[in-house]
Amino acid sequence: GDVMATLMERLAFLQKVPTLMKATSDDDTPCPGYLFEEIGKISHESAGCCQCLLEYLLERLQSDSCHVKLKALKLLQHLCGVGSPPFVTELRRNATFIQEVTVFSGPPDPVHGTALHQRVRAAAQVTAHRCPGVAGGGWEDSDSGHSSRDSSQENGDISRASVAGSSRSGTGSRESGDLSERVEAVHPGDCGQEVAVVGSLTEGSRVFLSREETQRFLKECAILNCEVVVELLCGKLHEPTHTVQMRALCAIASLMSSDLLSLDQIYASTHKRLAQLSEGTPGPVADKATKVSLARDTRPVR
Repeated sequence: GDVMATLMERLAFLQKVPTLMKATSDDDTPCPGYLFEEIGKISHESAGCCQCLLEYLLERLQSDSCHVKLKALKLLQHLCGVGSPPFVTELRRNATFIQEVTVFSGPPDPVHGTALHQRVRAAAQVTAHRCPGVAGGGWEDSDSGHSSRDSSQENGDISRASVAGSSRSGTGSRESGDLSERVEAVHPGDCGQEVAVVGSLTEGSRVFLSREETQRFLKECAILNCEVVVELLCGKLHEPTHTVQMRALCAIASLMSSDLLSLDQIYASTHKRLAQLSEGTPGPVADKATKVSLARDTRPVR
């Protein structure tokens, strides 16, 4: 049945609100990793606390600001993985709130054009797929008929063509308005390009990426939503094939040494799986996962 938070639980939750406000602030600074951890813990305190936390994040998700929406979605994605079972159950019951955001649009931003709206839609899509039990529950139908699996084949050519087309324009910037509109015209609101790039990268037969492959991958990432690319690569780390895992690990390592995303952002999505792999069956995958985890500590954090 419905859990109603008691007055005491609501009062206890009020003390957490400053932390949550900081984690969903209206600016483009990514939410720091330690806040993700703190908020994960909040969901385990009590059923009432879970309910307050979900109410708060869903309210932030209604914000008009792309930055606030993105941060709320990132936190919900994180909580799909580490949140308490009652939290995840409640989130599933309120899944329509996330579904609404997959078609979010708004007036173009003077600086970013529509690029941020696109990132919000992609993040909502990733959150929807992350939330266990939701992916099979009618979500697929909403995204214009192709599931993430088959879109990598049928969208492969379109994506590569549009990736090549856009990198020729010489801007290379993800935020340029005309580019994001072109990308949107090809795949309104779905992550077809990211799926295609990660799919073709991890399908190769060699265990390591060649220098050319790495360079091409990073060039493609410069005009894609890198957060989605990282989420998809993390998904590949769950596949049973060693080659796929190794190639995904190489790709994650190359993103870590690029300046496309902060290390904290990459690490927030991948650290749990990297830890599992490095503690798993000894061998090349475990060694590589350990190396990639350590890369974060040895590199100066920007």
